[in-house]
Amino acid sequence: NYLNVPICLVSLVDEKRQWFKSRHGLDAQETHRDMAFCAHTILTDEPLVVPDASLDDRFVENLLVTGDLNVQFYAGVPLSLTDNIRVGTLCVIDHKPRELVAKEREFLMDMAAVIVDQFKLRQALSDVREAALQREFDQGEIRDQARRADIVLETFVDGIVTIDANGIVHSFNPGAERIFGYVPAEVIGQNVKMLMPEPYKARHDAYLSAYLTTGEAKIIGRGRELVGLNKNGTKFPMELGISEMKIDDVTMFTGIVRDITEKQQFLYQIESARAIAEKANLAKSEFLSSMSHELRTPMNSVLGFSQILLTDPDHPLTDDQMESVHQISNAGKHLLELINDVLDLSRIEAGKVELKIENLSLKDLLSDCYHLMSPQSKTAGLTLELQAFEDCTVAAD
Repeated sequence: NYLNVPICLVSLVDEKRQWFKSRHGLDAQETHRDMAFCAHTILTDEPLVVPDASLDDRFVENLLVTGDLNVQFYAGVPLSLTDNIRVGTLCVIDHKPRELVAKEREFLMDMAAVIVDQFKLRQALSDVREAALQREFDQGEIRDQARRADIVLETFVDGIVTIDANGIVHSFNPGAERIFGYVPAEVIGQNVKMLMPEPYKARHDAYLSAYLTTGEAKIIGRGRELVGLNKNGTKFPMELGISEMKIDDVTMFTGIVRDITEKQQFLYQIESARAIAEKANLAKSEFLSSMSHELRTPMNSVLGFSQILLTDPDHPLTDDQMESVHQISNAGKHLLELINDVLDLSRIEAGKVELKIENLSLKDLLSDCYHLMSPQSKTAGLTLELQAFEDCTVAAD
């Protein structure tokens, strides 16, 4: 009304079109950018005024001028959110040529500034809403993370205890409850040394003070085995690991405790079994040593008598008797070797056995086996034969 024009538009211009965010006197909602007057307006920061489009070479053949809309007069002011970003225009259109006087030009620029302020206000409100939503989301995430951390602490098998620089307990998880027998209300706010037997209890405050003064750690940052004190007064072995942390520049310590009573019982059982096994092994070695002596004595007698029979010139043996005595001698020697092999078991178990690889006659070895097994095979009614073959040697122990 102030400018006495039939059409007034607030347009936004993108890569391919201009579309009307607000309009008066025009039914169309958008036009192609190629024919838009506003596409020229947003190229500079200054208003664009076209008094008579039919005389302007830029627009004389424009469909908005020659078509039904019959644009003859155009005045537009760019809408700049920043110095480098011009998003659209405030423009007025008339169907007849006219001039825009200075007062009208100033009014149009003031109205454009009001529209830009509305854009910025809306953007600010949108940013505030987005920030509020993000803050709410972040707070939800923090709550979820805190809840997950609480669940981990509540379900953790080991005990978790946090203390401050004075040794005062700040948290005591269910795992610690199971290990020490206290409920959190009985421990939180108390000195952690209530969970220690003597002499650890009497020395704890001095240990903590010395660490805070010198930074030299004996337990903090390391793991070691100590003794804990249950509420019922019983002592138990435990593994303790302590780590230092800073919360808002406040020094705190987290201790992770594990009851190792069952572990030590298991280790004791293993050690006891090992001792029993060593004792049994020693008894076995003593038995083998004694047994070898008991076997060697009569066997040496048998071998000695067989040698006498073989070498007695006054009572020569027949061929069959000679062969039988040889078999007795060979069998006795073989039995002595078996006794030696049994004694080697102790050396094998100790990892001290030494193999002596020699070239052995396979024919002699089989012959010894044949003569050794012949009496048993005859007793069992079996026929044992050793066929002739060309001798060969094997490398064996």
